[in-house]
Amino acid sequence: FTLITTGSATLTGVVAFCEAGPYALANALGGPIVDQLGARRVSVTADLVSVLFIGVIPLFHAVGFLPFWLLLAIVALAGCARGPGDGAKAALVPDTAAAAGMPLERVTGLYGTTDRSAETVAPFLAGVLVALLGPLTALLLDAASFARAGLVIAITAPRGRASHPDGEATEPYLRRLRAGLTFVWQDRLLRAIVVMVAVTNTVDAAMVAVLL
Repeated sequence: FTLITTGSATLTGVVAFCEAGPYALANALGGPIVDQLGARRVSVTADLVSVLFIGVIPLFHAVGFLPFWLLLAIVALAGCARGPGDGAKAALVPDTAAAAGMPLERVTGLYGTTDRSAETVAPFLAGVLVALLGPLTALLLDAASFARAGLVIAITAPRGRASHPDGEATEPYLRRLRAGLTFVWQDRLLRAIVVMVAVTNTVDAAMVAVLL
């Protein structure tokens, strides 16, 4: 949408950064919230909020009020919603494996396979939609896909275990976050994986969102 309406690869990169930066930060900082409220609840809520943020872009454009700063704010909020939502979906894997009576390794493999396969196919499908229907229609279909995902998770996902479903954490948020970060950083293998993935995903995001 940004590339078509502005013709600027630079502004396209700025929009991608304003979505990806908050996404990564919210994903990293959202772990204690997912643990506190439950992965299923966070996943469904994040998907429904994403419907709103993605859906208002075509709406604001249609009424002639979508300055660039507002677009940046919207995509940043969308990234903040998607981050914990994606983290919550990954956190659903153990409970899903238990509910299905399947080995955790197999369910993890299936989750990774479907996730990566979708990420491979989706840009191609998005390009076809943009070419045939235009970017605004593609955004509306994107918003609809979040609604579908939220509905599927709400209906099929196991409820799992929230540490304190009424929202009152048994431990302060910062203490939980510090414990999680310390655990990852003290494990040499996890620390190496996190650093490697952070670097490669940063390069990958720039390549996919702007260069290609």
